[in-house]
Amino acid sequence: MKLSFERINTLLAKALRIEPHLLKSSFRPATEKDFDDIVKFRRDYFDEELPWNDGAYLRWRYDFSDSESENRNIFWILEIDGDLLGVIGTECLELVVGREVKEAHHPLDILVKPEFNGLGIGAWLSLAINEKYNIILAVTANENSKSLFNRAYHPMPYLSTWKLMIKSENLVRKHIKSPTLVTFISALFDQILSLRRLIARRASLPNDAEIKTIERFSDEINEWRLSGTHSPGVYRLRSAKFLNWRFVDNPRRGHEIIGLYVNDNLIAYIVYHVWHSPKQQGVLAGIDDFFWNSDKIEDLGFKCENVLNLLITRATESMQRRNATVIIISFYGKMIESILRSMSFVDRSGEDVFGVSTQIDSFKNIIYDESTWFLTDADTHGESF
Repeated sequence: MKLSFERINTLLAKALRIEPHLLKSSFRPATEKDFDDIVKFRRDYFDEELPWNDGAYLRWRYDFSDSESENRNIFWILEIDGDLLGVIGTECLELVVGREVKEAHHPLDILVKPEFNGLGIGAWLSLAINEKYNIILAVTANENSKSLFNRAYHPMPYLSTWKLMIKSENLVRKHIKSPTLVTFISALFDQILSLRRLIARRASLPNDAEIKTIERFSDEINEWRLSGTHSPGVYRLRSAKFLNWRFVDNPRRGHEIIGLYVNDNLIAYIVYHVWHSPKQQGVLAGIDDFFWNSDKIEDLGFKCENVLNLLITRATESMQRRNATVIIISFYGKMIESILRSMSFVDRSGEDVFGVSTQIDSFKNIIYDESTWFLTDADTHGESF
């Protein structure tokens, strides 16, 4: 049964001893004057040293101006009598739905003051956002919130998580104690893995094509659309403004970007990053985004599958040179699975669930159809380190 915002609002107002209409009016976009209080609220909540400059992150992700427009990235706060009870961010995005481009919003960075846990403020914040926008794309939910998540949004399948093992020593060490045997078995296993990748490597550069590093995206990408028989019907529109913001100017993570060019025209790109994981005791790598210009690829007589195979292969080789032990890619889209299988990636499907909500009746059939979607980590806000 779907949750009712009005009912949740009435119950929460009663618990907080405030009139329901005053509770609604206490929810507003944060402005510059709220910034220091928000940074302190998040620092107190996490109660630990964050691996990034949180103030820089907040300024990068959200607009703290006094603008009355809600068609921007907003950090919303629930403040009663000068006390911050909860916060939630929204990212404004362009969603391709069939042949139309529609504005959608993605909730993230939701936090509730610990003293008020159990009152339903998290649910209230999510439903308050649902009331404001026509299309909501929500990604990820922890175990405690999945029941709420499935009642607030139309639940979709988990995002697929695939892994490619490059070096097996850490895995072998978990099962074998002898250092000599670890060295011998992991070396043998690595040779087998390398041979499998060599056999699977079918990608070669087409004529007049070259791989280049992308420092910043140019406006040519603004016109890209995914088309063709196997292309998705719902996906986030890529633009130079979004991609440069998301990957080039991001203060929380450094990304590397390579593109496939034909006669100096970009036809596809892939974004990835490499980081040291103390927990895994090694170097990990992740593929964050990949996208392609269907029309241009078709005009050149190439196949989209071959182009993506080539880019993923080249990115994998680059991450391997950076001593990555495991490469991880999370996405939602059927076409990519066959490519990854051919490259010896293994499905280790995670627990990242996504849900959608729309108030536009004519879009519900396509938006609620899981087979129409294409998502990558670019469409989520998860940033692992």
